[in-house]
Amino acid sequence: MIRITSLLALLSLVVLPLVTRAQLTTISPNYISVSYFGETITHPGLRVNADYVFWKKGGDGASSQEIRGDFGFGMYHHRRYQTGLFFLPEFDYIYTSAKGSLLGAGLSLGYLHTFIPSAYEIDANGNVNKINAGYNYFLTGLHLIFGKTLGPDPATAPQLFFKPALLTALPNFEKTVNYFVLEVGVSIPLKN
Repeated sequence: MIRITSLLALLSLVVLPLVTRAQLTTISPNYISVSYFGETITHPGLRVNADYVFWKKGGDGASSQEIRGDFGFGMYHHRRYQTGLFFLPEFDYIYTSAKGSLLGAGLSLGYLHTFIPSAYEIDANGNVNKINAGYNYFLTGLHLIFGKTLGPDPATAPQLFFKPALLTALPNFEKTVNYFVLEVGVSIPLKN
């Protein structure tokens, strides 16, 4: 019962602000981001986000500051351990210099489901059978953002980013699990 309540609370944190804002304006993302998502750097993954700018100050040839909400899905694969699928909304503060350098930090709150590739069970007759196994996690984390705008106008040019993060998966396992993640990707601005 606690897991269902926690999941509903998490979903309400993500969905209610979107529904409220949807009643006021049409929601469309400001950026689409695609990135390599490496769990402990070497276990490959992919992430796709829709990035929304909630607040912005400055710009037009000068430095700018913004608060973004990133909503998307991703996965990673650890060959002998697990494959993870996740929904990981992020809330970021990003400073962009007049020359297009990015520096920021953010908070992640989401959901992770893992699939364990080689799990077996012994039935009542003593037979060994392969089973589907995995865990559900509440996922939270902190990250830094470093990047560069690839063009003269930071508002319309794609942005390369490098994002190291520390994620914590809270149990449906025996204990809390920490992951170091390296994300490298590009954010492509959309015309709004």
